[in-house]
Amino acid sequence: MSVRVCYFIRHGETDLNREFRCQGRQDIALNETGRAQLAETASKFDGTKIDAIYASPLKRAMESAEIIAREKNMAVRPLDWLVEINYGELEGMNLKECEAKFPGVLKTFQTDPVSVVFPSGEPVWHVAERLCKGLSELLESENGTVFLVTHQIIGGIARSILEGKPLSTLWEDKLVNGAFFRFEITQDHIRRLREFSKP
Repeated sequence: MSVRVCYFIRHGETDLNREFRCQGRQDIALNETGRAQLAETASKFDGTKIDAIYASPLKRAMESAEIIAREKNMAVRPLDWLVEINYGELEGMNLKECEAKFPGVLKTFQTDPVSVVFPSGEPVWHVAERLCKGLSELLESENGTVFLVTHQIIGGIARSILEGKPLSTLWEDKLVNGAFFRFEITQDHIRRLREFSKP
């Protein structure tokens, strides 16, 4: 194990966030509020030495990461396994539209996320599998302090697994736009990632 500290940072606000739409794989840039949020987030790391910055390849995450990286004169590297969950046929819909076409699906996702498979989308356990594989490899190949700029569900799943909790707890501590989780990485964290199996 080489990484000592790992941050999971949620991207800033987009217009789809503001409209409470299922954003998922929708590739949209930050709005002005989102850029201001990440400028504030970046200022919190003025005295922090960062060894690597990675991001989901979606525009909102890459742009968020670049705001942080710019202050450190660093480059951002995209990682496909950090991409947000695929909402399938719910992508781009607001809450009212989702309820009209797929009654109860989003409500169940908030209370029992592991039981939901979005039509033509991606189940939570599949997101967790790709996250565990990618993260366990990254934590052993990088050094020092690593920033991962990603999405709300990715951050929630990572927190659940790294804290040894079931995936059903992914909503317990929601990352708002521009917020982050910080983990001091231990061998126990690596073990949990390696031992993760489909629920």
